[in-house]
Amino acid sequence: CNSAATLRYPEMQLDMVRDGLARISLAGDLNIAQGGFKGLGPVGPDDAPELAALKRSLGQFSIKAPSVRLRASNSGIELNLLETVQLTPTQGGQVRLEAAKSPLFTLSPNGPASGAAKLVSTPGGGLPRAEIDIPRWQMTPRGFEAQMSGRASLDFGPAQGIDLSASGLLRSASGTTTF
Repeated sequence: CNSAATLRYPEMQLDMVRDGLARISLAGDLNIAQGGFKGLGPVGPDDAPELAALKRSLGQFSIKAPSVRLRASNSGIELNLLETVQLTPTQGGQVRLEAAKSPLFTLSPNGPASGAAKLVSTPGGGLPRAEIDIPRWQMTPRGFEAQMSGRASLDFGPAQGIDLSASGLLRSASGTTTF
């Protein structure tokens, strides 16, 4: 049985096709007024002022993704950024997730979750100036690994005015992280 349907909303389009395979494609704008990341923990009394500012910035932000596409089928899931995504903390600064030729996220029945990304942050509210290129990342049985290169300018605690650059394989497995 073959069938197709398209639903359009002001900022999003959903296409569904069934012709031996089930395929769904969702494309459009995604805006989130209040997001947050608590992975660094709450601001604590022993935090350096820069760490406390970073935790506050990452704890409350907005996201503007002007063009994203999510495809799902029997052969897997793929998330693509068609334009740059902007994450803007209420404390200042900005993080941009640049659109890339490769998907941000891919999941297939025969392989690990993987993807690619490029992050650029502008300073403010505890965020450093940084550019990080991740041409490939993937989940592993015990964690993840990411081929990456980047540079950053840091003012953090006693380390003020630090410019650094690095490239290599970031690997996290069973509670151990190496670069």
